[in-house]
Amino acid sequence: MKSPKTLVAGAVAAVAALVLSACAPSWVTYGTVIEASASGTVNLLDYNGTFLGGTPFTPGDGTRTPGGDNTTAKSNIKLSYDQGNWNINGSWSDGVVRFKVKGLAMNVVGLNALTSPEAVVAAAGATVAQHREHSGSSWLYGGCMPFATHYESTNPDRPGTGVAVIVICDAGLGEALNIYGPNSGELSWEGPDYIAIAIPNLQDAGPYSDLSPFANYSSGGSLTGRKNVAVVRAKANYSTPSNPQAPLWTPSPSNSPTPSPTPTTCAPGFIEVSPGNCQPV
Repeated sequence: MKSPKTLVAGAVAAVAALVLSACAPSWVTYGTVIEASASGTVNLLDYNGTFLGGTPFTPGDGTRTPGGDNTTAKSNIKLSYDQGNWNINGSWSDGVVRFKVKGLAMNVVGLNALTSPEAVVAAAGATVAQHREHSGSSWLYGGCMPFATHYESTNPDRPGTGVAVIVICDAGLGEALNIYGPNSGELSWEGPDYIAIAIPNLQDAGPYSDLSPFANYSSGGSLTGRKNVAVVRAKANYSTPSNPQAPLWTPSPSNSPTPSPTPTTCAPGFIEVSPGNCQPV
């Protein structure tokens, strides 16, 4: 089992890889299905601030931001992507930090390089297609899934909304998806089931400003036991198009406007007898 400390370099590399693969063809977008969830009791003592290494969303010293004296948290967070549609919902409870999540935060400054929806779909679809030979009948399990979501506080003493960055990691069944994490691009995820949450401070973020009642919160931990599990899985049901069709309509050159001739100015004592041809009077 690898320590979460090994995730620093992998996180940076994975972010770069996601950015490079940010544009997915439409047949990948429609043919890829992704699911991720983290449900049960989270052991906060397993938290390590380097898990989100390479991102600006953890405290400077990399320590957990406690929500109280508790050593466990409750997670019930689910994400699904099905043929072009994202759905995120659930809840998180850690001491005074209690909120529910809903929907994908797509356009938040500073977050897109980590959680670009198009990049995630492109990476997942390509990985599944490679290792399932374009078969959509079975899931590929394991690895880590990053996403940014809107949250709303359920603590009446700290009302408001904001954005949370969440990474869910699944120990899997030996066939890892790995679109994010230390083994990105490999077929293994050797860590425990894990969830990490970081909430950036958007209280003074210009057009993206929000109340951010839990700004600068950073926490997470492992999920162990039969009732405490994280799941990351994806499947792709598509084949690469091999015979692109001719365009339905192509503009005719005869429909193109004729450029106006450039006027010619002849010197005094000369006259233009043809376009661009000046002769003495």
